[in-house]
Order: sequence, then C-alpha cells, then structure tokens
Amino acid sequence: MWGKRAKVVVADYAVVIAAALVVVLLVGGALTYTTNVEPGTETEQRTVSEWRSVGGYTHSSTIQTENRVFDVGETLEDRSLYYTQLGPELDGQFRYGFEAPSGELTVESTTTLVIRSVSEGEEGDTEELWRIEEPLGTTSETVAPGELATTTFTINVTEVLAEIEGVREDLGASPGETSVSVVSAVEATGSAAGGDATDEATYTLTLDPGSDTYSVSGPSGETESHPRTETVTVERSYGPVRSALGPLLVVLSLVGLAGIAAGRYRGAFEVTDAERRTLSFAAQREEFDQWISRGSVSTAADDKPRVRIDALEDLVDIAIDTDARVIEDVGKHRYYVLGESLCYEFEPPTEVDLRSLSK
Repeated sequence: MWGKRAKVVVADYAVVIAAALVVVLLVGGALTYTTNVEPGTETEQRTVSEWRSVGGYTHSSTIQTENRVFDVGETLEDRSLYYTQLGPELDGQFRYGFEAPSGELTVESTTTLVIRSVSEGEEGDTEELWRIEEPLGTTSETVAPGELATTTFTINVTEVLAEIEGVREDLGASPGETSVSVVSAVEATGSAAGGDATDEATYTLTLDPGSDTYSVSGPSGETESHPRTETVTVERSYGPVRSALGPLLVVLSLVGLAGIAAGRYRGAFEVTDAERRTLSFAAQREEFDQWISRGSVSTAADDKPRVRIDALEDLVDIAIDTDARVIEDVGKHRYYVLGESLCYEFEPPTEVDLRSLSK
C-alpha cells in the first residue's frame, strides 16, 4: 500500500520533485566546488617566535642581636618570616631579565616602598584613606638573554612601624587596614627572538611588619611569555562531513532525476482511476479504524431488514449513534452495523481489495 501511495505522490508532483532535486544538485555541486576544488583562503595569526620575561625578588635579614639560636652576623635568606628584634633590617633585591635565543633589552626599573591604609565598603569596594611612598632605588641597565638588571634596597622594619604609628598620631585615629609593600615598575625595550620587544610590568613584594616578627611574600622568579605573531593567508580547510556531503548530494540528486525520467518514460508512475479510488478508500478506512472490528457476520443477520449505506463515514456515524461497532467482513467484501431490528450494510467499490487493506 505504501508503494502505491508513493507512486501517486510521484505521479502528481513529479515536476515539483524534479525541481527540488535540481536544487539539491546545485547545492551539492556548489559544496563540492567550494570544499574540494576552490576552498578559498582565510587569514590567521601565527606565532613566529617567543621570548620570556623574568622578574622577582630575593631578600634576607642579618642577625644583629645576640641570642641562643642564631649567631650575630648570620644571614637568613628568602624566608617567609623574620624576627624584628634580632634582624630589623630587610635587605632585598629586585631582578629583571629575559630568556630568548638572542637579543638585547634596556631595562628601566623604579622600586618604591608603599605604606597605605585602605577601608573596605559594604559592597566590597575599597577606598584608600592615606598613602606614603618612599623611593628605594632605580636601575637602568642593558641586558642580554640570561642576564639580570638588579635593584638593591634595604627596609628597616622598626622604622616602618614607627612611621605608621606617627601617621596615626598625626591623624588622631587609625582607620582602615594598613599595608606595606615594595612595588617595582619596569619598562623594557629592545629586541628579542629576532624582532622588536617591549614590556611594561609591575611586581609587588608584600611586607607584614610586627613588633616581634615580620613576614615577606612575593614573586621570586615570575615569568611571562611574549609571543611574536604575524598574519598569514592560508587555504581554508573543512571537516570530513562537509567534504563528503557535497558529492553525496550530487550523486543522490542525479540518481533521483534519472529514476524519475526513466519511470515517466516507461509509464511506471501512471496511476489508474481504480488505484486512486483504492487509495482514497484506504485512507478513509485508516481514519475510522478505531470504530471498526474485523470478523465474520453469520447468516442469522440475513433475516434482518437491510439498509444500504453509501459511504463508510455514514456507517461509522450510525455505529456511534447506536453504540455499536462496525464489522468488517473480509470474506463478504462488506462492512456491517448490526442493530436490534436492522442490519446496516456498506459495500466498498468493487476494485478495493479488503484483504490488502487488512495487512
């Protein structure tokens, strides 16, 4: 039955189907050409070389007061915690350099001690209440790969604590949270890895001073990559799905067009009036299937007066009104509704084969 319905669709819409296949053919041809023959070009950024900047701090404190643990003059290096009473002076170095196969950079750096107080608002925003800055040193050096431009500085933690206390006395209050840090600003220019190179960066060493101990934290050798890129034009590439889709559409559309042409030439899609009536009745039979039961009507029904019904739809209406079922008797090629005193009967067109509809 589905084959007959497909033949009717092709017979009625052959021109439309052919036009759609032509569109598919054109689309497939365009995809095939733009994907495999002339894919076109696109621009992309490509890394041609790379250099890395290196910056950070080293620090130490020399023991100045006699004690039972450390010798006077002993140096404690790169610790997270130092002792204020034993070694109040923090000696530090800020060092900056770069890694590359070749090149030369001129490094300008300024290192500053920053003491400030910050207040945090209800919404998480911060407000700086006061700030004091003290220059610790500047450096201007030209370095090669692997060399370091170095700025040396010394911070007396006892003096920093006294400075903070003096500000609080001047203000008559100690609002906010006080922080102490060493800030190094760097500007580097020159060449590296076969091209021009520039870098502007800021490094911070945090100092938490106390009357007993003070802690230090910050980068010791922080690296940052500086790639050099150039714009290049390359042939556009596509995935395997698109590469295969174009030829597949071309083949399918050509096969479909050839099939329609051959079928029309041989008359394979000609549909008779009888076939159309059969398909029309099949659609109606399918629509009312929930009201129809297949069975065999006995000869006892022959004693009841017969009422001929002209359409299956009308017979179904009668079944609904009388709260009965429509009986499909395939052997007699008829449909029945058996009432108490009447027998309602519908006979399909003679060309309709009930056995084929029941499969």
